[in-house]
Amino acid sequence: MMTRWGVPLLLLSLLAVSSWLLEELGLDRADRNQRDLQNKPDYAIDNFTTVIMDEKGLPKRRLQAKRMVHYAATGIGKLEEPYMIFFAVGSEGEAEEKYAGGNPLQVYPIWHVRSEQGQVLDDGKTVYLLGKVHMWKNDDTGTMELDIRTRDLKVLPGSHYGETNQAAVIRTVTTETRGIGMRAHIKPGRMELLSQVQTIYNDRNND
Repeated sequence: MMTRWGVPLLLLSLLAVSSWLLEELGLDRADRNQRDLQNKPDYAIDNFTTVIMDEKGLPKRRLQAKRMVHYAATGIGKLEEPYMIFFAVGSEGEAEEKYAGGNPLQVYPIWHVRSEQGQVLDDGKTVYLLGKVHMWKNDDTGTMELDIRTRDLKVLPGSHYGETNQAAVIRTVTTETRGIGMRAHIKPGRMELLSQVQTIYNDRNND
């Protein structure tokens, strides 16, 4: 038999449980709304292209993609078939001579990087090139002199630097070098393979 205090205590218990359930449901709904917001893009651009200029108004690098989808909640831009180009100009002495002569500086693409997918973070300060990555360097005549194949490359465009912990293959006219993990110093054009490095030398005289 229930005492006179039993009913109020039971009601209080039910009220506490109901309040807890409502709070949990509210938090769960808020979490779902937050996840939905993060997964919802605020805009998308087909044939996306952005160009970063230097202090003289010359292009330093260009990023383009078949499609870019931006997510406001995270600030991430997801790229389809991204393609990065780093440009080069003449030396400072040559630049002064050309400006003194009234002629504009000649700018040419020197490093190219393509991948299957990509992500842009931190207002473009970090770019992840995901999936298969093809990276190559041209000389000043436009002839390819360095060809690199790897996967999942993290690029810091402002520092002219990239890195991956995946397998990489670096080919030149006379060599093929394979290794695991790579650091790419894009500005001086210096590549480092971190482990299991093997190099094969091609004797062009036997071709």
